[in-house]
Amino acid sequence: MTPTAVKLISVIFFLFTFRVKPFGSMQMEQDIRDREDNDGTNSPGNIHRSERQKRSVDGDYLKHEYMYGAVVDAGSSGSRLYVYRWRTDYLSKKEPLPTFQVIQNKKIEGGVSLVESDVEKLSGYLRPFIDLGKRTIPQKQHNVTNLYFMSTAGMRFLLEEKANRHIKMISNILANKSFSPFVHKERNVRILSDFIFLIPNCIGHSEAIIFKGEEEGAFAWLSVNYNKKIFFEKDVKVLKTHGIIEMGGASAQIAFIPDGDILEGMFPINVAGITYRLYVHSFLHYGQEYAERWVNEHIKESKETCDQNKTNECSNPCYIRDFNVTIKIDVNDVHFVGSGDAGSCEKLLDLFVYTYQDRDWRCSPKPCSIGSVYQPSLPASMDFYGVGAFRYTYERFDLLSVGNHFDLDKADKIVRQFCAMDVEEVKLKYPSPDHKYLTSPCLLGMYFTKLFNKAFKFPMDTKLIKIEKEIDWTLGALLYEHELYTYKMLDPAKSTSAIPTQNGLVHTLTFIFLLIMLT
Repeated sequence: MTPTAVKLISVIFFLFTFRVKPFGSMQMEQDIRDREDNDGTNSPGNIHRSERQKRSVDGDYLKHEYMYGAVVDAGSSGSRLYVYRWRTDYLSKKEPLPTFQVIQNKKIEGGVSLVESDVEKLSGYLRPFIDLGKRTIPQKQHNVTNLYFMSTAGMRFLLEEKANRHIKMISNILANKSFSPFVHKERNVRILSDFIFLIPNCIGHSEAIIFKGEEEGAFAWLSVNYNKKIFFEKDVKVLKTHGIIEMGGASAQIAFIPDGDILEGMFPINVAGITYRLYVHSFLHYGQEYAERWVNEHIKESKETCDQNKTNECSNPCYIRDFNVTIKIDVNDVHFVGSGDAGSCEKLLDLFVYTYQDRDWRCSPKPCSIGSVYQPSLPASMDFYGVGAFRYTYERFDLLSVGNHFDLDKADKIVRQFCAMDVEEVKLKYPSPDHKYLTSPCLLGMYFTKLFNKAFKFPMDTKLIKIEKEIDWTLGALLYEHELYTYKMLDPAKSTSAIPTQNGLVHTLTFIFLLIMLT
């Protein structure tokens, strides 16, 4: 027998004796153990209730009675600064989380994506936020306060080169101590598809980032469940958590913990040492502003309701009767006149919020919401909170009563009645200080019903929807960053989990043995 054959037999004998398992098998077993930790069975579980880990903070954190954090929400239509404050003695009181308090909230109209990639112009755009932050936060804590500039869907529409240049320029401006006294440290930024996103790292620095729509949805989910005190409970169950549907200017998001396995779109989040596995999806181009843009562009392209003698004058069934507006589409000014036809408006929106039947091969994995986008079935008893722009439309109709569930069927009937009114009737019954918002409840009200009922599969008589007026995703973003910091969760390359466990040690020894035997 040759020496090579002897070595090969020895290797086979070693592997058989120690029954070394492949990595995939180990991961599967870990997933099963995670599920057993949830409820003592092998049923799917999306909340991992391991014993709460201990927080780890540096001494500087505890020197202060209060800590501060600032978040700029750079949206598609404008940017808003939120300044938060929280007490640090929650640690000594053994509370699971700090109590965040908003102490400043200021908006500037106009999206940052519309500003030229010029240092002087971008500095002028950012200056009001820095000045307001300096006035709001005690001067002695400027150098320990993190400022986050987070740009949402509006920036994700830019071409990669322009978005990258824009965001790097903003980052360099914020790093200039003569411009901003707040904490800044370079972060890892990379291009993913048509947007930039943040590789999670420790807090203790500030960075301008364009984050994934899924992160925006996850942050909104964090905000709602934090405000509803879910994370403060000792024993969190899936049905105790709340789902969210967020409506922005350029995108819409849905996030919740389903009953079963998540086949696609899983987003893990750690809060107070507990891991939550969310389903999250972001629908770019499905925000309220882009829904209206799509309707107008479709009307112009189809020409079905346009005057044959005046190619740039069209009738819009989603605008109230006699409402007139001129909108630039491509390079042309198009004049739209409202016809207030809810039925025709609904047919238009059916083309926008399109769905595939479960038997359609384009819906995979199943079930699907809009188009081929996978969405797990909604839990039967979970409350969902509509956050963001929903409130502006439904407030006009006095449909938001505190603590009560939102009546989708009633809202749909009221919206249809509104659509049939003319301008003078609306001015008398639903006065608005801004002419451009006079007709929006018709189009948006019809659109929101399509989203809730057709896309997300809420029945019209559902009792599971609430419209939340005050909650914003920036709270969730700050909570997410705070948890990364206090649990010292590092990049995977720096994580202590890279230290071999017992199974990892076996694999390491196996590799060394094979290397020796086969050389």
